[in-house]
Amino acid sequence: MNGLAEKAKAAATGGHMRILYQTTKTLAGKYGKPEAPVKAKDVKTVFGKDAQFKRWREPFNNLLNRPPSDDPPEILHAGNELPISYNPPSIPEIVGAINKMKRGKAARQDQIQQGTLKVDAEKNAEALHSHFQRIGNDGIFPKDWTEGHLVKLPKERGRQ
Repeated sequence: MNGLAEKAKAAATGGHMRILYQTTKTLAGKYGKPEAPVKAKDVKTVFGKDAQFKRWREPFNNLLNRPPSDDPPEILHAGNELPISYNPPSIPEIVGAINKMKRGKAARQDQIQQGTLKVDAEKNAEALHSHFQRIGNDGIFPKDWTEGHLVKLPKERGRQ
């Protein structure tokens, strides 16, 4: 309780009305969401946290703890190698892909800016084409191509 009182005092002196209001409500014991009523199978309302928890647990236990199927599905064993043919892109395809890139975007994990590739798209396409051919012949991909990076992007203001 002392921590809440200090928090309320700091909020009041700093002019943070929302924090002050929330802390005051918590100190008064009037803060919190009302519990939603839970109905039992016989349509009667269940009271008490333990009884409500039991009622919520029932459907999940029935769903998740069912006996195994009498007729299991047949899952065929996949071979070790899938027949994937890799044809490296042609130089005009690479030039077209480079020209479709938007300027001003941040560099990816390879630290190459899109504008750098667009400066001389033909020469860059030739260099990339030989690189793609070498990858196609050796079958060894760069480590960066097998990794993914997740980036959390904030929502734009006003969109929910």
